[in-house]
Amino acid sequence: MAGVIQIQLGLSLTNGNLKVNVPTQNVSLVQAGSHSGAAVVDVTTTAAALVFPSGIATAGYGYFQNLDPTNYLQLGVEVSSTFYPLVQIPPLGVALIPLATLTVYAKANTATCQLLYNLLEA
Repeated sequence: MAGVIQIQLGLSLTNGNLKVNVPTQNVSLVQAGSHSGAAVVDVTTTAAALVFPSGIATAGYGYFQNLDPTNYLQLGVEVSSTFYPLVQIPPLGVALIPLATLTVYAKANTATCQLLYNLLEA
């Protein structure tokens, strides 16, 4: 039996005369798999692949939270030993990403950061 992934996402900004309001959207997605995995890992200033639990076979949604109050960290891919950042998570920031691969690299800005991730199999 398939599971259901529930996502609630909205956005608002007020900056002087600039005002943005994206109402909260509720999305339900079918999870064909039955695995998830969460961990807190140290991310250094050298890009390294994140190690996800072996039971997760299909990329799904990744929730990533930078636990460092000072430094940003980046998520991306590595090609021929060159790191290409795709996402930058600010200090104490979060990102919810529909993943196309289970090979995700992470790199901290100027000092080691802790990254909390929760990966949901598709």
